[in-house]
This record gives sequence, C-alpha cells and structure tokens, in this order.
Amino acid sequence: MADFALIIGIEQYMTAGFPTVQYAEADAKGMADALKELGYDVDCVLVSQQATKNTIEHRISELLESLSKDDRFLLYYAGHGFAEVGNTILSCSDSVLKKIGDTGVRMSWILEQIDASECDRAMLFLDACHAGAVNLKSERSVLDTMSESELKDYFAKAEHKVCFAACKFNQKSISSGKLKHGVWTYYLLKALRGEAKTALQAGRFLTAMKLQDYLQAQVPLAAKAARTDGPKQTPIIYGSQTGEFHIADLRPLLEKKEVAEHGDGSYASANFKAEEKVAVRKLSGFERRHTVPDQVADYAESFIRRIAANDIHERVEGWTQQIRTKLRLKRTGLRVEDDRIITDDFELSIWCEQNPSNPSEAIFYEELSNVSAAALSRPEFEDLFSSSFDQMLLHPAKRIDVTYLIDAIEALDSEQISVDYPTNASRCTVRLVGSSTELTVTKDAVKVSSGEQLSPHEFIELFHAVREELKQLAGANLLLLT
Repeated sequence: MADFALIIGIEQYMTAGFPTVQYAEADAKGMADALKELGYDVDCVLVSQQATKNTIEHRISELLESLSKDDRFLLYYAGHGFAEVGNTILSCSDSVLKKIGDTGVRMSWILEQIDASECDRAMLFLDACHAGAVNLKSERSVLDTMSESELKDYFAKAEHKVCFAACKFNQKSISSGKLKHGVWTYYLLKALRGEAKTALQAGRFLTAMKLQDYLQAQVPLAAKAARTDGPKQTPIIYGSQTGEFHIADLRPLLEKKEVAEHGDGSYASANFKAEEKVAVRKLSGFERRHTVPDQVADYAESFIRRIAANDIHERVEGWTQQIRTKLRLKRTGLRVEDDRIITDDFELSIWCEQNPSNPSEAIFYEELSNVSAAALSRPEFEDLFSSSFDQMLLHPAKRIDVTYLIDAIEALDSEQISVDYPTNASRCTVRLVGSSTELTVTKDAVKVSSGEQLSPHEFIELFHAVREELKQLAGANLLLLT
C-alpha cells in the first residue's frame, strides 16, 4: 500500500490568449513538498511549459497503470479550466484557446483512466474550477462554465474517491500577493503541513470533511481580504461517504516537527557547524615566496584569511549551486553576502582561521544558522545537508546553572556518566559511557559533538536521546535547571 501523487501547476502558457496564472508554480512546488513530508511518492511535478497535453496524459495514464488495488492516487492541478458542451477541460501549457476541446485534457478522460486502473482510491484537488468571462482575466478563470454536473455525478457514485475544488462554479479562485499562493491552495498547504489543528480529527487524521470544514472557514475571508472588490470564493467538495475518507495520518509529521522545534521549547535556536583542517601551504593563495607560520599571532591569522579567500569563494559557490538545485530556489530566494548564503529558511556562513593548536594549519568553518522548523522537516533539506556537520550549538531560552548540573551529576555517583570541568566550574563536559557523544555545557550554550558527520535533524534527535538518558539517570531534566 502506497500513496502516489501527480502535481501540475501551469503559470506560464506557450500560446497566445492565456494570461499568467499567478503563483501556480509556487502552489505546485508547495504541494509536492507537503505531500512528500506525508509519505506520498510524488511521481511527477509538471510546471508551466513541462505540462503539455501529451506529457500530462502520458504521465497520468502511466502512473495509474502502475498502481495496485491498495494504492492511492492524488492529482493536483492549478491553471485555467474550461467547459465545452458540458465537459470540464483542464488547459495545458500548449493548449490553443480556440481549440480547447482538442488541445486540453478532458476531465472525463481522467476519470475514465482512474476507473480503468486497479487503484480504487483517488483524490483530486482542482484549483481551476471557476467561472469567468469569455475573455480570460488574471485569475484562474474558465471560459463560460465548467461542467459541475460532471463532477457531481461521478463522485456521488464513486466510493473511496473525492474531489476538492477551489470554489463554486459561478466564482473565481483568487491569488494573493501577500500569501504568494492561490488562497485556496495556501490553506490546503497549511492543513497538509499540520499547521491547522482544526482540520485534524483526533489531533492527527486529516479527513476529507474536516479539511473541507477548515477550507470553508478560512478561504472566503482570505479571498475577500486579498481583493478590494469583495469577491466570493466558496470551496467545494464532491464525493460520497467522504466523512471517513482519510487523506493522511499527520502524527509522524507532527512528532518530527516537535523534535525539530526542540520539543519543550527550552532551546531558542540551534546552529550546526563543521570544521576542516588544511595545511597552510595547501591553500590556493599560498606561493613559493610565502613562509608557513610557526606561531599563532594576529599577523598569521590575517595572512591565512587573505590566501584562503579564493578557497572560501569556491566553497560558497559550490554550496550555492547545491542549495539552489536541491531546494529548487529561484534567484530571489537566495542571496550571497560576505561569504554568507542567505535564504528564507536558513543561513550558511563559511570562513577560515588559523588553527590555535597548530600554527601551520588553517581551519575552514561552515556554520548553518537561523534554521526554520519548516526547513528541518523537509526531506530535501535533510538530503542537502546529510553528513555535513560534526557539532551542534544549542542556545537555551533560559540560562543553564552549570554548577548545579555538575553537582547533580556527581551526586549520582554513577559509572554510566562522567563530568569534567575547570576549577571555576564555568563550563563542563558530559559524557555517557559507551557513547561517542559529548556535551560541552556553559550557562549560555550546549555544544553537542558526535564524533561523526551528521545532518541537522540527526543532531537534534541525538541530543534528545542523550538528554532523555540523562533524565532517566538523574530523575530530572538537568539541562533545563536554572
């Protein structure tokens, strides 16, 4: 049993007569990311010029033919919709306006493909079912009226199948410059990401009717706020026995987010750091006339930073390309400032210093900071920074009482845990027997070192595991005491 999704978002068309569908690509990308987080196999994401008639029909038929009885199929579409003699038609990027019946994808054809497949559970999300003037406007409009009866009749008889539409057939689906999405899709995404508790049944299950109730409560108000002319937008659902139709179980996602947000909120932020030692003479700016430093000093530090400038630039360029490619960021979603790569969800800083323990070595540092919880929960982010960091620095919301921590651990008199500290007890290093993990604690931070390269999420999970073990030994959460 598996869940499969095909995502289509047509923002730009290749033929004349079709205005831009604002934020359709952002809608499609958001849906793909959200569904992947829920365990869906997102078979295909077709945006703008990729979404030709031949490609859409081929990918739909190919995917449905591969599904078994226990699998589920989900189709999301954002773009212009039409009707022709009672038939609902979804436009393609290469559709011709005057020949839309021949150059678009008929909804009846999609429903026939679903019926012909072994898969008997399907969901359709259509951000295109709206009415509009004959001359298309900037919204996700339709020509004349899409055939509401076609959807009503099919889904009324189709058990285990459901269709969500962005609005009634005599309305339009509104896009919002503030939300950077279609309004309906924006709230659909919030529900899929577990950001809407009222959309969940029993605090974990996203069902068809609970989702519809949530969309009906949120979308009309947001659509009205997005436009000064006060348009109405009422989300619609088609289907029989949809009350128990489970779209997804969000419990794994919600638990993952709880870990990403540091569980009890006791830690305000987390930085992830990696360091690499390199011989000074191996730096790209080192020349024959140069002398390798034999002492740690300010002049040596400045010299190393200067001859390492090109190495840092290459690292920044390499990371920039990886981040842009793997996270599919546009130019406006990423910028580089003073060897810092800045996105909406995190910052990556790269710099070089002299090794304070070995004057003839330089250390390259890469530090990830200002990471959002949303980024930590994305598989693309996890894959991007897999095996990238060797330490995590947690900044507590409240100061840690280091002396109390030391005294509490020593009072345990346990061979399972050790604590080392200087005479002034300004910091301490905590180790658990049999674990390579090491916690260096000060009043303002906890540095977690693992002895191996980990991803950000792996570091957070590791810290929670160590903290829980400490709690079991001490009977209290020592790292929260102030």
